[in-house]
Amino acid sequence: MIKFFRNIRKALINEGKTTKYLKYAIGEIVLVVIGILIALQINNWNEERKDRKIEKEMLLSFASDLEGDCLHVTNLIHDYENDLIYQDSILKVLFESKTTSPEKFLIWNYQIFVLQNYFEPTTGTYDESESSGRLQLITNKTIKERLNSYYTYVKSDNTANRTNKEMTFDRSHPYFFSLFGASKELYKTRQRDYDLPSIDIKTFKQDNQYISKLTERRVNHFIQLKEYEKLLEWEIELLDLISNETTN
Repeated sequence: MIKFFRNIRKALINEGKTTKYLKYAIGEIVLVVIGILIALQINNWNEERKDRKIEKEMLLSFASDLEGDCLHVTNLIHDYENDLIYQDSILKVLFESKTTSPEKFLIWNYQIFVLQNYFEPTTGTYDESESSGRLQLITNKTIKERLNSYYTYVKSDNTANRTNKEMTFDRSHPYFFSLFGASKELYKTRQRDYDLPSIDIKTFKQDNQYISKLTERRVNHFIQLKEYEKLLEWEIELLDLISNETTN
């Protein structure tokens, strides 16, 4: 092709057709420029297609992480709802003449003071996308802003959760075992039947420290439950946004 155009140029010059040669040269330049622009446009289309593919894969990965977070938070909501029920049950036994067994009373307190679970968010996709700069490939501004807000919040809140978990272990665990560590009912759970005193539920009604700590746990659990409910709504909203974006 190059040889073909070169031969045309030579023929025009040899024939002294300068004006035609100039017109031809200009036309050739225009064709070259058009060819370059077309090539650049095709390259841009290819890059855009690659970016959109990466974006969709990234959004689907975010969706997978968020689905796991939703399941975790749903389980935590269930746990904290049960904790509030256990606390109500204890208060009814102590102050409303309801009856229960020492074994059940032990289990309720164990759930409240010892078994505390906290939210551990899945941040792998966000961390990788942020560090690699791929987060900027998300074209939907609302999704990008909501994702940034969500992960900024859960990562900071997770630090607070770890602190609360450490406080639970350092304070609530020892307190529970100071109350029930030498009881017959606790050792029965370990399949050991020592000659130890049984739990006297009536004494807890007069224990102001116990009532105070139980109330403190109740308030903390209620606040945490509401936080998890808001978090679940946030995650569901993000999943809906991502679903709409990836199915369009």
